[in-house]
Amino acid sequence: MDLLIVTIMGVGFAAVVFFVGRIACPPRDRVPLTQVDRVILWTTLCRGWMALGQLGPLTRIVDDRREGTA
Repeated sequence: MDLLIVTIMGVGFAAVVFFVGRIACPPRDRVPLTQVDRVILWTTLCRGWMALGQLGPLTRIVDDRREGTA
């Protein structure tokens, strides 16, 4: 049952990232959804992930130490 919930959440997140990637793509370069293959799917997901990453940092880990100091 837990695996089903995680799968549904993962597919939902991937769908959101995919549609953000479609919106981030210039309209002249968009391929109709019926012609999307594995390569276009992967590049659209990467484009969506990068677009979401530009909204703000995905992690809050900052290392401000200078070299030579402990």
